[in-house]
Amino acid sequence: MSELKSQNSAQLLRTEFSLVEQLCEAVRFWDLDFQPLGANSHRDRVGSFSQQRLGAYDVMHAGISTSIEQKVAAPANTISFAVLGAGVRRLWWRGGDDDSGAILVYRGGEEVRALTGPDFEVFTVTLSEDRLERLCEKFGLALPAFPLRPESFRPRLAVMQTLRLHIARLTASANDEAALLAKQVVELLVINWLDETCEQVRRPSMRSRDRAMRLCLERVEQKDWINLSPELLCETAGVSERTLQYAFRERFGLTPAAFLKARRLASTHRLLRQAKPAEQSVGDVAASLGFSHLSHFAEDYRRAFGELPSETMKRVARD
Repeated sequence: MSELKSQNSAQLLRTEFSLVEQLCEAVRFWDLDFQPLGANSHRDRVGSFSQQRLGAYDVMHAGISTSIEQKVAAPANTISFAVLGAGVRRLWWRGGDDDSGAILVYRGGEEVRALTGPDFEVFTVTLSEDRLERLCEKFGLALPAFPLRPESFRPRLAVMQTLRLHIARLTASANDEAALLAKQVVELLVINWLDETCEQVRRPSMRSRDRAMRLCLERVEQKDWINLSPELLCETAGVSERTLQYAFRERFGLTPAAFLKARRLASTHRLLRQAKPAEQSVGDVAASLGFSHLSHFAEDYRRAFGELPSETMKRVARD
């Protein structure tokens, strides 16, 4: 928690970004790897965030207007609560579906994967483990051992409405009032997180499209996902091509084929940032993700990330 404590500024940082990668580089404390699942360019606004230290808490508000694959790790020795925007319909998180009625819990230092659509918005508040223990003592709450803590919970509607009201006021308030509101938000979150009346395991009922999407995303998480096709996803979900088209467009703004291609591009981008030019070529990396036509691949990559794959590899090698 030393790094979190060392940054004791109450200055509010608000920024807009044209590339998801820029957003990842600017967010303090968190370890983020966001890969876009859709084309964007330097002219597009793909995301914005604000970040602020308020008393003992770090708060952040972020909105991303393109579908992304996330790998996220909260700061070590902390706990973070994520309240999703009311407009978030669904997200794939920790191998399951959730919506804006759920509050997500990030345990410090643990990497969490997610797939989110262009409606993604989140407010997070982060506190130290020491602060969490003191709050539990204050309210007489039993804090479970680390592995047994709920990873998400669904508070009652009235509680969620109160949280959203506090958050809306917090983001528009001056530092003193915002710090008080942040404290109230944290206490409300902790109490409901550990309250036995919380619906910690219940998920909302699913429509046929949502069930199909859940089956497809479970399949996409398997090791051989690179070989998947829209036809195989239809077989996996047991639905028609049209139903699957509607489901993917609703969630990610992409067809199933475009989603699979975008995810392969995202994986290629991640590998190119880790590659050693002396040992691997762009062609080797592209081929490992199933891209056989390098010229087509290079153009698709440029549209997605604003540079050619060879430029990514050279830039990372220079850094």
